[in-house]
This record gives sequence, C-alpha cells and structure tokens, in this order.
Amino acid sequence: MSNLPEQPVNMPIPDEVLSGVPTPQESAEALNTVNLIERFNTLEGPELEQAVTTHLQGVVDESLIAGADKETVDAKLRTEWLKFAFSGIGLEGEIRTQPTFLSRVDYVGVQLGVVASNQERIDQSESKVTTTAETVKKNMFSYQDVLSSAAEKEDALKYTLESAAADKYAREMARELLANGSERIDKVRSSIKWDFEQMTELLPDTIKSELSLFASSDSWINWDIAKQKYLSSHPPQSNAEYEDRSAYIGMGIEQDPLETEAGKFSSSARYVQRSIAQRHIGWEIQQMAQRGADMRWLTSQNQAAAEILHGSTKEDGQIHSWQYVELGRVTQDVAEYLSHHAATNL
Repeated sequence: MSNLPEQPVNMPIPDEVLSGVPTPQESAEALNTVNLIERFNTLEGPELEQAVTTHLQGVVDESLIAGADKETVDAKLRTEWLKFAFSGIGLEGEIRTQPTFLSRVDYVGVQLGVVASNQERIDQSESKVTTTAETVKKNMFSYQDVLSSAAEKEDALKYTLESAAADKYAREMARELLANGSERIDKVRSSIKWDFEQMTELLPDTIKSELSLFASSDSWINWDIAKQKYLSSHPPQSNAEYEDRSAYIGMGIEQDPLETEAGKFSSSARYVQRSIAQRHIGWEIQQMAQRGADMRWLTSQNQAAAEILHGSTKEDGQIHSWQYVELGRVTQDVAEYLSHHAATNL
C-alpha cells in the first residue's frame, strides 16, 4: 500500500506568489497586533504583566476550543511572540517603532506561567487529539471501505499506522473534527467526489473501465483534505522544507480546502478541491500506464502528459505528488477536448 502521496520537489515559484500581498485576514490580524502593542506600551509593572497574561490566556483558550494539541498551542504562542517581536516592519515594508513594552515585562516568563497554569487542560486536549487521530487513521485513511480480504485490510492499516505523513495529517483531521465535528469535512468530501465523478465521466470508456477500486474509496479524499489543511496551517520551517513544498506553492494549491466566504467555499478552496480530484485522476492514469494500458490517446495530444508518463519515477514506481496533479489536469483537458470533438462530429 504505497499509493499515498509524497511531498513534492522543486518547481519555479511565480513572482506573484512571493510578493507577500496580505489577505484580508492577515491585514485584520496585523491591525489587531498594532492595537495590542499601543495598549501594552501605555502600561507598566503589574498592570502590564496582567494584561499580557490575560491576552496569552485568551490565545490558549481559543486554541483549546479549536481542538488544539500541545504542538498547536505552542505554535500559537510562538506566533504571538513573533508578531510582537517583528512588529517593527509593516505589511507594506514600512518601519514602525519597536514595541517598548517588551523591555518592561518578562514576556517569556509570563508565557511559561500561562502554559503551566493550563497544563492539565492542554494534556487533556492532547490526549483527545491523539485518540481521535488513531481512529482517523484506521477508519478514514486506510481504504477499509473498498478492500475485501482481511489480509488486504490488515496490510493497508499497517502501512497507514506506520506512516509519519499519515500521523501528521491524521492529527490535523482530528483537530478539525474535535473543533467543528464532521459537517465541514463531509461537505468538502462530497464536493471533491463530485469533481472526480465529473472528470472521470469524460474519460474514454476503455480508460474508465480500468479505474482501480481505490477510485471509489473515501480514503484518498480524506487523506488529501487533511494533507492540504496541514500544509495550509503549517508554513515551511526551513529553507529545505520550503524547497520541498515550492511546487505546491508555485501551483497555488497550498491552501485550506475547507475555507469559506459568506457561507460558501472560497474560490481558493474550490481550486484546491478540484486539484485533489485531479491528483487522484493523475494517480489512476499513471498506474494504468505502468500496467501497460495504451495511453497514446493522451500522450499524442499533450506533451506534458508524455513527459510525465515516460519520465523517471521514484524507487517505489510513483511520481511526485505535484506531478500527479499536473497529470490529472492535462488528462482532464485532453478528455474534455476529445469529448467535445466527438460530439461535434456526430
């Protein structure tokens, strides 16, 4: 069961991706940080320490309500510190006055005190996330819904339980389930499934008949929802990791597939959802090609598809995750073209 996607490799990053244009949410958070700094700068002594304590307690409370584990609470607190520490540079690159309150309060000591006073709550939340993540791996990631024999199910489950990537993504899924229940996940899964069905409907009949049993599983959808949400909430922590994920960043799909605007999926969320469906189309096509299926209907129409299918693979016979997305996209384009061409010649 080595069909689970891997991290992508390097790919050129468009200038507009690197421009750092803030989203409305980022702009609002920056304004909130400025307001906090202005308030803290007016305080002294115990009053300042209490104000910082109250603020950090709010950060912890908000994190735990959202189903956070220890890692997430730590990351939220670290982000708060960085927002204050680097607040001298504005969103447009202008230099602001560094916050003076940081020199008058033991910020790290206050933060440690807040964590210590909430340790029992954090431990309880951590335990819930861990337990829920194990359930996610068993019931949502391991293709138990389509595999028939006990041996196949056991092998798939063993692979998932031993996968470091599965653990990261399962914890991300667990946090979402604990915070919001399953409704949002169910809606996104239905959206991706609809996209996938629309895409496969246009494939040549000889190709549709070769789709694997995994195509009808919810596991790859659940996995990729959690993966994309993980990538959107965990920025690269090093240059090496940034390079590993540059393909996704460059393709514009390192976004949250659950994001909504005015009660509907945002345009970026729908884009990512379609990319998830395309990724599995690409996986199916690459697996068919490896089994010897005739892909001239595709490669004769699209050079990118030919280069991916005739190019090198990793040791396990797979290609990179971003290549699956690209292969799925060009497969969809060719299938739509051939379908339209056939219809106009009737």
